[in-house]
Amino acid sequence: MLKTKKKELLKILILIFVFIFAVSCNNIFNFGNKNKTNSKSKEKQENEEKKQKEQINEEYTGITVPLDAVNFSIENELLYYNKQLFTGRVTFTTNEGYSGYFTFSNGVMEGVYELKRNGNVEIGKTAGNKAIYVKTKSNSGYENEIIYDENNGLIKEVNYVDGEYEDNFDFSNKFSGKIKKFGKIYNFSESAKKIKDGLNDETETESENNNKNEIIVDKKDEIFIYNYSLREDDDYIIITERQYKGDKKNYRYLVFMGEKEEIFPRFSKDMLKVFKSIFTDIQGASNAQINTNANNEITQETATNYQSTPTSTSAPSQNNNTSNNQSSDEDLATLDRVYDEVINKGNESYLNNFSSSQLSIIRNTIYAKRGYIFKKEKYKNYFSRKSWYKGTSYSENIITPNEKKLAELILSKE
Repeated sequence: MLKTKKKELLKILILIFVFIFAVSCNNIFNFGNKNKTNSKSKEKQENEEKKQKEQINEEYTGITVPLDAVNFSIENELLYYNKQLFTGRVTFTTNEGYSGYFTFSNGVMEGVYELKRNGNVEIGKTAGNKAIYVKTKSNSGYENEIIYDENNGLIKEVNYVDGEYEDNFDFSNKFSGKIKKFGKIYNFSESAKKIKDGLNDETETESENNNKNEIIVDKKDEIFIYNYSLREDDDYIIITERQYKGDKKNYRYLVFMGEKEEIFPRFSKDMLKVFKSIFTDIQGASNAQINTNANNEITQETATNYQSTPTSTSAPSQNNNTSNNQSSDEDLATLDRVYDEVINKGNESYLNNFSSSQLSIIRNTIYAKRGYIFKKEKYKNYFSRKSWYKGTSYSENIITPNEKKLAELILSKE
C-alpha cells in the first residue's frame, strides 16, 4: 500500500517536472522569437533611415520644370501644372535669395528637396508634404541631421557636427546619446559610471536633474565633464550641454566652463507651407514685372502724345513704398554701422550710444540676418515683420567668428 502511494506521488512529481520544463522551453522559445522580431524591426528601421540618406544623393531621372506663376497653381493642398496634378521636380530662384527644388508625385510633395540661401543649404526628403529627413549646413561649417518618424511626425534622432565635435542623440525610446570629442566616441551610460561621490551641492542637484547624462573626457592631466539635459515644449526639443573642468583623481567638478543650447523642431515641418511661401514670392515678382511693363507702356504713350499726367495718388504711393523699405532696412543699416565701428575700427565705446533695449535688438539682428529662427516670442514677433527676414536655421552657430565677437561685446553692455 505504501509502495503504491510512493509510486503515485513519484508519477505526479514527474508530471509536474515535465510540465514546468515544457513551459520553460516555450518561454525561452518565445523570448528568442521576440528578440529576433525586435532585432528585425530595428534592422528594418535602420535600413529605412540609411535608404533615406542615400536617396538624397541619387541621380534624378524625372522631368524638371522651373516654377512660374502662369502654369502652376495650388488647389486643395495639391500642386497643378497646366491644370494637371504635377509629378516631377520644380526648380526655383526668388528675389528673396532662395534657390533650389522640390519633388512632387501626383500633386503631393514626395521625395528629395533642396533649399539654398546666403551660403546655407538644407537638403532632405519628404513624404505626404512632411519632412521626414532634414540635413542642414550653414556657411559657418555647422551641420545637423534630423530624422522624423514617418507615422507620427515626432523627432527620432539628431546628429550634428560643430568643428571637431560630433553629437548623436536618440529620442525613439529614452534620451540617450553618443558624443564624439577629440576623435573619441563616448556613451552616456559608460561615462556616468565613472562619476564618483563628493560633488558640491549645486552640481549634485544639477546632475540629478539631468539624469546623469554625462561623459568624461580624459585629456592629459585634466578631465572635462560634459553634462547634457533635455527639455521639451509644444514645438521644440532643447538640448543643453554644460562643460566643467574636473579633478581627475576624484572626478570632482571644479570649474564651470560654459554651456550651449541646440534647438530642434519637435515635429516634422510642413514643407508645402515653405513651398507656398516661395510660390507667393514668385507670383509677387511676376505681378511686379507686369505692373512695371504696364507703367512703361503708359509712360511711352504719354511722352509721345503729350496727353494726361500722373494722377495725384501715384506720387504718394511711391513715397510710401520708399519709406517702408527704409524702415525695413533700418536695423540692417544700424548693424552695419555698429559692425564697422566696433569690429573694423576697434571702437567698442561706440556701443555706449545705444540704450539697453536698442543693443538687444542690434545683437539679435546679427542672428536674424543669418536666418536664425527665434525661440523667444519677443524677437520672433519683431523680426517676422521685417521683409528681409527669412528664418532658416535653429542653430546659433550660423554667425561668423567676428559676428559672434560683436554679439558678446554687445551682451556685455546690455
